[in-house]
Amino acid sequence: MPVKFLSLPERAFLYKPFVSLISHNSIGVSTNISMNSSSSNSDLAICRSALNGEIKIDDQSIKQRKLSSLRKNVSLVSQETTLFDDTILNNIKYANLNASDQEIKEAAKLSFSEEFINVLPDKYDTLIGENGIRLSGGEKQRLSIARAFLKDSKIILLDEATSSLDSETEEKIQIARCFDELGIDVIEAGFPIASPGDFEAVTEISKVLKKSIPAGLSRATKKDIDACKDSLKHAKRFRIHTFISTSPVHMKHKLDMTNDQVLDAIKDSVTYARNFTDDVEWSCEDGTRTDLDFMCKTIELAIKCGCLLYTSPSPRDATLSRMPSSA
Repeated sequence: MPVKFLSLPERAFLYKPFVSLISHNSIGVSTNISMNSSSSNSDLAICRSALNGEIKIDDQSIKQRKLSSLRKNVSLVSQETTLFDDTILNNIKYANLNASDQEIKEAAKLSFSEEFINVLPDKYDTLIGENGIRLSGGEKQRLSIARAFLKDSKIILLDEATSSLDSETEEKIQIARCFDELGIDVIEAGFPIASPGDFEAVTEISKVLKKSIPAGLSRATKKDIDACKDSLKHAKRFRIHTFISTSPVHMKHKLDMTNDQVLDAIKDSVTYARNFTDDVEWSCEDGTRTDLDFMCKTIELAIKCGCLLYTSPSPRDATLSRMPSSA
C-alpha cells in the first residue's frame, strides 16, 4: 500500500510534512513503506506513487528522479531485517558491495554491532544462519543499522524498527544508542505506564541519549502523563506524546465517552503535559475512521492548548505535521 497523507487543505496547521517519520506499535501505526525487492542495495526502497500531492527530495519531485538515484539516497531499517546464511561481514557488506573490510567494521562500530560481534568465536566470519536465526532480535536490528551507516544514505526510513526487539531493557538501550548516532531527532522510547519494565526502559534510554530527544507515550490521563514525566526526568529535554481515540466506534465501545468528553480529555491532557515540557505531541487514535470535522476540532483544540506536533496514526495511514511557530 502507498503511504497516505491526510490532506486538509484549508487548515493551515497541516502545512509541512516531516522528513523523519517516527512511529510506535502501541496504537497500530503503519508507515506503509513499499519495498522493491529487486533493489541491489539491500535496504530499500521506493514509495509508490502518491494518491494526492507529491513527495520531494531537495525540492525535486521523486517522480523526476531516476530510480537508481532514489535507491542510492534512501535506506530502510524495517520491522523485519533481511539477512542471509552467510558471514556477518558479508551481510553488512550487502549495503555497499564495494566497501572495504575497514569500512564495514567502522559501520559495525557505529551501530554498536561490534560489541556482540567481538565476543563470537569467529567474529566477523561468523555464519548467522538463514534470516539470522542465530542472532537475537536486537542483534539483527543492529546489523540492519550497520548497513544504513555503510550505505551512507541521505535519507533513512525507520519502519517500526524496534518492533522485533527482545524484551530486555539492554537491547532497547543499544538500539536507542544506534538511533542517536544516526542523528534521529526524536526517539519514541516507550509506554512508561504499561509495565515496570517499560518504565525502566524509557528511564535508561533517556539517560544514554546525547543528541536525540526521548519521547514517552501516554493516554489522555494524568497518571499516564506522570509516568512519562517521571521516566524522562533524566533527559535534558524530552517529549510527552499523548493520544486518545476519536472515531465514533472507539469513543462508544472503547472509551464510553461522548464527543464533548473527548474534547475535555484532550484539553486536560495537553494542558497538563505542558506543565512538564514545552514539547508535547498529540495523536488521534483511529484517525481514518474519525469524522473529518470532528478531527479538525480536536486538532485545533490540541494546538490551542499548546501541542507542537500532531500525528494521526491508524492501521491504514500515518500523518505527521508540525505546527507553525506562531501557533
